[in-house]
Amino acid sequence: MTQGGHDTGGAATDIGPALRQVIDRVAEAIARRGWAVVAVGAEGERPPFAYTVGLETGFDHPEVVLVGNFSQRIVQGVLGAAGERVKAGARFEPGERVSEVVPRLAVAFDAVRADAAQEHLQIADLVQGDRLDRAVRAVQVFLPDAAGRFPWDRGCDARMAHSQTGLGLGPPRRPRGGAIRRA
Repeated sequence: MTQGGHDTGGAATDIGPALRQVIDRVAEAIARRGWAVVAVGAEGERPPFAYTVGLETGFDHPEVVLVGNFSQRIVQGVLGAAGERVKAGARFEPGERVSEVVPRLAVAFDAVRADAAQEHLQIADLVQGDRLDRAVRAVQVFLPDAAGRFPWDRGCDARMAHSQTGLGLGPPRRPRGGAIRRA
C-alpha cells in the first residue's frame, strides 16, 4: 500500500492531520534551507533521537542521525552543523572521525542499517520517498563522553554509550585508523 504516495509494504494507512502538519513543516524547512531536523522523543527503553531530512534528495548524502539524551541545543547544533557542512560539499563516511562538525571536538560516523533507517526515519521516507529510487540511507553521528571516549572505547561512560547505541541502528565500530579528518 502507499502512504503519502510511497510504498509502505503494509496495510493502508491514512496520514492524519497531525502527521500532515509535521510533513508540511519539514517540507517548508527543506524549501528554505535545503534540509530539516526531526526529533523523536524517548519511548520505553528506546532513547530519544533526531535526524536530518533532505540531505538524500538535495545533496545525495545519507541523512544524519543523532541518538541520545542530549539537550535540544546540542541536537540542533550538531545536526545543524552537519547539514550545513553537507550543503557546502562535505561527505561523512561510515567509520571515520571528523572535527569539522563540532568546534574543538571530534565526532565519529557509522552506517545505519537499511532496516533500521526504514523503521526510524519515517518522516524522511514520507517527505522524500517519491523522489528516491531506493530506501532512505543514513549515517549515525557519535559524540564522545567527557573524557573523549566513544561508545566502542574501553572506559566510555556507560550512560553515554548506552544512550547512543540503544536505538539498534547498527554496531558502532572504531573509525578506520583512528585518524581525524579536518576540514
